[in-house]
Amino acid sequence: MKTVTKLILRIILGVFICILVLFGAFLLLMYFASKPTPEYKRNISTTNVTLRAQISVDERNPIVRTYTEEEYSTFDKEKTEKIKDLVDGGVEGDIPCVHLLFDKNIYFKFYDNETLLTLENPPKIQLEVYSAAPEDTEKTRVITGNLLKGEDGGYYYEMDRFRPQYEKYIMEFSQVKISFTANNKNYVSLFAINTSNAPDGTDYFHNETLEIPIPPEK
Repeated sequence: MKTVTKLILRIILGVFICILVLFGAFLLLMYFASKPTPEYKRNISTTNVTLRAQISVDERNPIVRTYTEEEYSTFDKEKTEKIKDLVDGGVEGDIPCVHLLFDKNIYFKFYDNETLLTLENPPKIQLEVYSAAPEDTEKTRVITGNLLKGEDGGYYYEMDRFRPQYEKYIMEFSQVKISFTANNKNYVSLFAINTSNAPDGTDYFHNETLEIPIPPEK
């Protein structure tokens, strides 16, 4: 009888320990899931060539992934969607914002290891700008263009409001694709940004609906 009782107690203790371990693992997972992407995971390239971007006046670095065009072209839709989800950030506030009131530009520099590259041709930019207003039935708007050469050896692109404006303050989400050639090889870099016309501290829950919507600036 005592042997059976000891066996039952051991089983109960084992189950209890397993529950504690699983609960601890769950808490650990939730802790890391609620944290912003760490700096060492923000800019990763599968080559020596990297893109570094300064988003307006925002101090946060974007989450960038860079590939050779040859490698990127082998990715199927599922793979590219996973990359997009990754650069979108893990938590709210994980990606930087273009603050239109202060600086409308995104600034770019291209490096081979730590050597600043001078590109022969201007890099191309593609923006997928998503709808945030229920009145805006066009889910995604695609904007394309070229980066402009800056005076510091880098490039820049001026952002605008690309969706119809239905409220006083806007927050537009865009996925960005930069295509460029360096050292006679083609590359693709992906990241995501927000764009806002709101002053610091704006409460979007107390936004004002416009009587007449304003068309996109571009």
